[in-house]
Amino acid sequence: MKPLIFSTSLLTAVMPLASCGLLPPDVIVLDNAGSPVARAEVEPVSASINYKPVLTNSKGHARFGPEFQKREWFNVGKDGYAPHAFVNISGPKPVRVILTKAP
Repeated sequence: MKPLIFSTSLLTAVMPLASCGLLPPDVIVLDNAGSPVARAEVEPVSASINYKPVLTNSKGHARFGPEFQKREWFNVGKDGYAPHAFVNISGPKPVRVILTKAP
């Protein structure tokens, strides 16, 4: 029971750091011109868990929440842009994704 309490306390302490921008982003979403894409939806994907999507901030940064199962990929989308599906997350962070305007 103690490890669960410790984990919950640690999670409670770390999450505000992530939302304040003190931790590096997992993903940076940009457009073709190199400008950040705010409010793009970034959805982590694992073998059997559907994670809740997160939105990029005004800098195009997104940070994933706690990992209950290893994330393999993520999907990125925003209205007006062509979506990116199954982007590999195993490389160095942050992963940069370039969205192009939809035809």
